[in-house]
Amino acid sequence: NRSLKNKVLTAIDSGFQFLRTVQQADGSWFPLWFGNQFADDDENPTYGSAKVLAAYRDSGNWDCPEARSALKWLNTSQNDDGGWGGGLNVASSVEETALAVEILLSDDDSAEAAEQGLTWLIQRIEDGSFEETTPIGFYFAKLWYFERLYPLIFVVSALRRACRLAVENHAEESAALYQQSREPAVLD
Repeated sequence: NRSLKNKVLTAIDSGFQFLRTVQQADGSWFPLWFGNQFADDDENPTYGSAKVLAAYRDSGNWDCPEARSALKWLNTSQNDDGGWGGGLNVASSVEETALAVEILLSDDDSAEAAEQGLTWLIQRIEDGSFEETTPIGFYFAKLWYFERLYPLIFVVSALRRACRLAVENHAEESAALYQQSREPAVLD
């Protein structure tokens, strides 16, 4: 139905207009329900930016100025240990690192940061600490809570994207090698 399609497209456009108005000057976004008790003002721009960037990526708006600005912020907010916390200079957590890695794996310009974050996550998987939860959710009364499944869900999502990219890259390399093997040898 053409009318329904137009309504949906108008709603999506309105959503992106809203996101432009609430984006922070540094390129990040703050989520409403998810904070970080160790970050300034209990905000969590890592969580907010990762979730909004997923919408930009999935809608084909990856190269717009708002998304590029947020990607720059996400890259520069990475901690020295390779992970991410709820904001600049906030201790790295599995949840926030996995969210950042999953998004940055989709951006060719962020490959180095994504790889460092993926290494940080793999170390947590290997030593078993990936199951440690970080309080990243709160209600307006500042009741901090954590969800035991968040680390697992977010890590699996990041690893799924990493595996998908590895398979795609391997398939492209294999196809190129196969094509080269089919070409006649040129003698000098």
